[in-house]
Amino acid sequence: MKKTMLLAVLMLGLAAVAFAQPPQGAVFQGATENVTLVVASGHTELTGDVYMTVQAGSNPTLAGTITLKYNVPFTSPLDGSQGTPVVTGTGGLALTSIDELASDPVAGMLVVIVPAGGVSGDYIQVHGVRLDVAGSPKPAYTVTLSSTKNAIFNGQFTAPVIDGAAAGLKLEAEVPVELNALTPAGGEAQIWLMEGFNSAYGVTAVTDPTQTISQMIKITLSAAPPEGVTITFPATATSDGTAAWERASEAGTLLGTTRTVDFESEDLSVYYRLVSDNDPTLPETFFLTGIAVEVADDAPLPIPAGAISYVATLAPVQPAFNSDGTVVDLDIPRYAEALLQGGNIVTVAGSQTVLIMPIAQNMPSIGYDTGIAVSNTTLDPGAELLGIKGAIPQAGKILFVLYAQQNGSTAVKQYTYLTDGASPGTGLDPDGKLQPGSTYTVLVSQILQAAGVTDEFQGYGFIVTNFTNAHGICVASNFTNFSQGTSLYVVRTDRQDVPESLGQ
Repeated sequence: MKKTMLLAVLMLGLAAVAFAQPPQGAVFQGATENVTLVVASGHTELTGDVYMTVQAGSNPTLAGTITLKYNVPFTSPLDGSQGTPVVTGTGGLALTSIDELASDPVAGMLVVIVPAGGVSGDYIQVHGVRLDVAGSPKPAYTVTLSSTKNAIFNGQFTAPVIDGAAAGLKLEAEVPVELNALTPAGGEAQIWLMEGFNSAYGVTAVTDPTQTISQMIKITLSAAPPEGVTITFPATATSDGTAAWERASEAGTLLGTTRTVDFESEDLSVYYRLVSDNDPTLPETFFLTGIAVEVADDAPLPIPAGAISYVATLAPVQPAFNSDGTVVDLDIPRYAEALLQGGNIVTVAGSQTVLIMPIAQNMPSIGYDTGIAVSNTTLDPGAELLGIKGAIPQAGKILFVLYAQQNGSTAVKQYTYLTDGASPGTGLDPDGKLQPGSTYTVLVSQILQAAGVTDEFQGYGFIVTNFTNAHGICVASNFTNFSQGTSLYVVRTDRQDVPESLGQ
């Protein structure tokens, strides 16, 4: 608990003895309490409580108002619905209330009606005012007090109500499931998200009645899994502290069930809602374990190579105000979408062909170059005409890895180039991929030029296609009276363990 004394005295009237004026009302001492860090992306971040206490020896209070002016807009409703700030008074100030009509959330102005008759020791407490931190970032968040009918010593006073703002989430770790495109087996992925500061995960609505729900975490996949693969999220998540989480709908309704995403899914987000308050004394980690990645027995193989990643943000993701400036009648708390770039849930490797090019030349000094042709044969007649199980049509980019011949006294030079939309040659689509049934033709000189290599080249290379069933040839020629060609041989995937035989 943090308590900050407001460095001034609120006087409801001026003392007759000191100023030779008619008798006036009470003297108030102000303070703020529970001033903490908040989430930088929050639209409804809770401020510290404001207290105004009648000092000993003061006259009774006079009827009037006190205006709390926050230096950013506040997003609390004022109509008495859940989430409305709780303004209470003790003793003769028990009838203290909010003047809804005079208050202005966008201007950050909350007007409190002060009744007459408050005496020494009575106080007013304002709890539950929530600020739009994401929409109005400031180095400091403060409240300034002023009054009507009465006076504030030295005119007014200001005090902090929020210590500062920080990111609500930090990526701690993830454990992806790695699939082989040709022989896939499932597994369990994990996502670990640490809170950005000790109290970032907050409390439930039961603990704080100025909330309507508790905070959620939203996790969104980069893409649906490929056909035959499913990703099932667990019903609950845990932490290394007191926080516990349950799967919820986007609206915050607790579901307590698993959620399966497949290749036909259009909604790629999953939500978890806090159901047990976090421990404000330590930075807790949100542990989402047991994310089941399963591959069906009849999944079409090979599975396309690539990765399914995720991003995370605090939720509900909802605005602060309506277009007319009124406070949105939605959940408290609410957040701007501040995406934490996560890692991978699933990676798929092995849906490729490695070809060796035994000869590669680009020697303008003697007029030699090498032509390359690579065919994507994943488009074939299949069983109907060939009597075999056909390939699965796949498109993919092509990686060239070339090794330059050296004289033995210098290190071997390696040059790499991956095709894209601006690649030389013919046959690629606008993204630099070779589609099923297509052939890519290009010269070694063009590949080297695209890779930024200007030296003459003689050596060998590998060609790695991001699709299976690639085949091709390479031909070294001076384009007048000499040409020598060879097949691009398919390389085994276990070169270390099995003697290589390229007799294809």
